Amino acid sequence: MALQGKAILELAREKRINNRIRREVVKRVEHKNDITALVDGIINEGNFFNAVSNSKILPIKQWFEGCLLTDIVNDKDIMMIAGNSNVVAQASNDAYTGTNLKRGSYNANESVLITGGWRNVFDWTTSQGNGTISSICLCKAFVGAAEISNSLALEGGAPISEILGNASANSSALQNIQIIDYENEVGYEVNYTSGTITVNEYELNTKEYKLLGGVSDVIALKATHTISQTVNAYNYYTSSLSFTGSHIHILTWVRNSGTLYDYAIDISDWSCTATTHTYSGVQFQDSASTLKDVLPIINGYIYAYASSGQKIVKCSLSNDADVTEYSNPLYTIEGLTGAEYNGGSVILPNGDWYKFPRELNQQATNASCLYSHNGQFYIARTVSQSYYGAYQNYGMMSTNYGAILQRNRSNNFGYSIQALYPYVSTVANIEAVTKSADLSMKLTYEITEGSAA
Repeated sequence: MALQGKAILELAREKRINNRIRREVVKRVEHKNDITALVDGIINEGNFFNAVSNSKILPIKQWFEGCLLTDIVNDKDIMMIAGNSNVVAQASNDAYTGTNLKRGSYNANESVLITGGWRNVFDWTTSQGNGTISSICLCKAFVGAAEISNSLALEGGAPISEILGNASANSSALQNIQIIDYENEVGYEVNYTSGTITVNEYELNTKEYKLLGGVSDVIALKATHTISQTVNAYNYYTSSLSFTGSHIHILTWVRNSGTLYDYAIDISDWSCTATTHTYSGVQFQDSASTLKDVLPIINGYIYAYASSGQKIVKCSLSNDADVTEYSNPLYTIEGLTGAEYNGGSVILPNGDWYKFPRELNQQATNASCLYSHNGQFYIARTVSQSYYGAYQNYGMMSTNYGAILQRNRSNNFGYSIQALYPYVSTVANIEAVTKSADLSMKLTYEITEGSAA
């Protein structure tokens, strides 16, 4: 699929002359774009067991129906906006009438079929999308509409995820895998009992289809690794799993304390290094299950809910005195407490990460989750689904190909494949322009078939 694109951004001053509005363009920037690997990645390598619905793939046009405009340039190779960027303006495929001052509107009159492709046009009024813009990205419509906030509750706000399809887990082996190393096509099931850690290592079909392996099933049990190691405080409420690429971490903690145990298992030789940490003034919050990344490990730190969910703590795994405390907007703004909100996390290629609730229900179509971006914590909304009422999130994993796998349970275990904010389909880095409150803005973005010249 060869696509190319061109973005035209116009800033204009509008004047009323003889009861008519005259639009005077004061700045015009035109730039060819880069198509990211997002669409190809999700359709091909990221399509876990070919579970993405055809309606979520075709027409391909749907991957270009929203936009994010940021204050710094973005890298097409990570398929999302930069982790240190700020979204200045955004729009979806609708006429927006809400209070989000970043949101513009889709111009249905000027968005038309063109030779070899489609022209999207978006408009922002003088009060919308103000700030410095250095990059323009197209994305799925839900990404352009997504709302995040650290100052108010977004009841009914547009969600940050879209379910693309579902894969049933057709064996207990696939159901019980907590960690998927998607790139290396391996799944790990980690258990502990009576002084022994057991890791079942399974071969999977992920980015490639191999000779063996059925639909939504493992290929084979590669090995079972048994490690003689006592794990302190291991139970349903006080344990988390993480995978760093080289190590599987079993993290446990003492309830209502700052004592953390880290059991780092080296997958090259299956040795285990046990470390105890004591963080002064920290009281780790209970979880609701042993999930992947209840305590995500990011750049040598763990992030955790503490003080009954009132706080988020960032704790160094190399220096127990290095602790940073943040207010948790899910508590301070939404008043959400309890272990069910202390669920698993997913870390994105740009350094952003999400922390999702553990338990949802069929009515929670816009459930609250935590979003970390550019050193700030935000409230966001995530979609949930359930065929049988109760719905439980057993972990999130990135495929590295634009899709997110959510291991879930309703009446049985399975996986949902999701698209997620802020993945983008195109990147056009432009000379920086500043939109001020006396100017309106128009974005014309053409996507056409054919090789980029």
